[in-house]
Amino acid sequence: MICKENNDFLFEEQNYQPQPEQLEEKEKQEQPEEIKQQEQPEEIKQQEQSEEIKQQEQLQEKEKQEQPEEIKQQEQSDEFKQQEQLQEKEKQEQLQEKEKQEQSEEIKQQEQLQEKEQQEQSEEINQQEQSEEKEKLINQLQLDENKILLLNDANKKLQILDDKHLNKDNNIIFVYCPPKVGSTSLVSSLRLYTLNYYTVIHIHDELMLKILYGIENVTIKDIINYNSFLGKNVIVIDIYRTPIEQKISSFFEKIGSFHFNNYDEKLNTYDINKVINRFNKIFPYLSRHDYYRNIYNIEFPDSFDYEKKYLCVEKYGVKYLKLRLKDSNDWGTILNNFIVVKINTINDYETNKKVIKDLFEKFLSSYKIPKNLLEIIENCDSLKYYYSPMEKEEYLNMWRDKTSEYFSCYNENEYNLYKQLSFENQHICDFKGFHYLDDGCLCVACSIKRKKVIHELQFSDNKNPEKIIHSKSILEYKNKVNEYRKNVLETIKNNLIKNSLKKNNNKKNKLFNFNIMKPV
Repeated sequence: MICKENNDFLFEEQNYQPQPEQLEEKEKQEQPEEIKQQEQPEEIKQQEQSEEIKQQEQLQEKEKQEQPEEIKQQEQSDEFKQQEQLQEKEKQEQLQEKEKQEQSEEIKQQEQLQEKEQQEQSEEINQQEQSEEKEKLINQLQLDENKILLLNDANKKLQILDDKHLNKDNNIIFVYCPPKVGSTSLVSSLRLYTLNYYTVIHIHDELMLKILYGIENVTIKDIINYNSFLGKNVIVIDIYRTPIEQKISSFFEKIGSFHFNNYDEKLNTYDINKVINRFNKIFPYLSRHDYYRNIYNIEFPDSFDYEKKYLCVEKYGVKYLKLRLKDSNDWGTILNNFIVVKINTINDYETNKKVIKDLFEKFLSSYKIPKNLLEIIENCDSLKYYYSPMEKEEYLNMWRDKTSEYFSCYNENEYNLYKQLSFENQHICDFKGFHYLDDGCLCVACSIKRKKVIHELQFSDNKNPEKIIHSKSILEYKNKVNEYRKNVLETIKNNLIKNSLKKNNNKKNKLFNFNIMKPV
């Protein structure tokens, strides 16, 4: 019997059709071996080619090895020649560098020689100029034996010594300017900070030279130029102050002794209108001098340096400086360009701190300048020169707000008569010689006081320290020395008493111990 399942299977086999992929595989299997060999992969071919290349390279290497020794020697010689050529090039380059260095050294030596020659020439020119200046100085000073004696005597009286080992004897500052321009503040500041380095001399005119120092028959300019002739470092300083303020201060400086012939203490009760009237009468003739441009006899610039805030002109080895009172806070910085010590500017000898301060304050609050007198100030050459246009306008506008009507002043003859009568009636000396914060004494007592004052100015709010007056400084110094001695003696005495008490206590203790040890 034929199973039903088998029949179904046969039926399926008869109806089965193979897929295309299967057919391809069958065809490949049925292909002959030759075709298979043709379809070998390319890798085998590449391997064969690489083997052939290797064989060729090996053959070439063998050929090279089999080359004769002559070719090798030639190659070696070529390499050696190349090396020699390179060495020769290096040598040539080195030689060229050496030649360049030698040439540069020669050029430098020539330049140095030229510089030396130029320096020597400039030194010769300077020496000639200095010798010419000295000759001019000698001619100007008219130095003969008598004049030299007078100038040496003047130096001694001004305490300008000839010790070349001391800085202060080789460096001299002359504050040579009109009165009431702030010069006392400058002198006190210089003495306070630079006394060990500079001799500082304050002078206004030859009359002051005569009365304060007893120096006659020589001028201040003679003394200045003579010290420069001696080889000292000399600086001369002038100060500009605004004209109305300077006139007011100079008037009040001599208001009692010259203008009203009375003591300053009594002037505070005077009618202020009477004082203003007298001031206006002589207004045009007060403080008219510009030392820098009119008395020093130097060539000054066409205009003031408003940026640097000073002028400096050198003549015969002397440095002439011009400062402005309005820049007093900058004086320390400005003077640092000319002196070796930094200074701080202090205020000294101010009119509002004198006996006449009440009258002075009344005057300032009451005074109005007449319009015709303000016109004089508007045309003042010094104001135009030392103040910039903007500074000048600011200053004039300040006074234009305080003006009064026209005032009739003395004419030249009337003023000369006024001066003559004032001199004849004068019985009070108006030279206040030593009115400085620092008189410039170098004794031990004054030096200690000076250090104390500098410390106070730097580290305290006290901007009005005590004056350094020799007699007072000596008393303070003696009192301190006596106090110190007393303290030392007291400590010695106390130590002796303590030691004696200790010794007595030790003796008592020994006796007590000895008594205890005795048999009863």
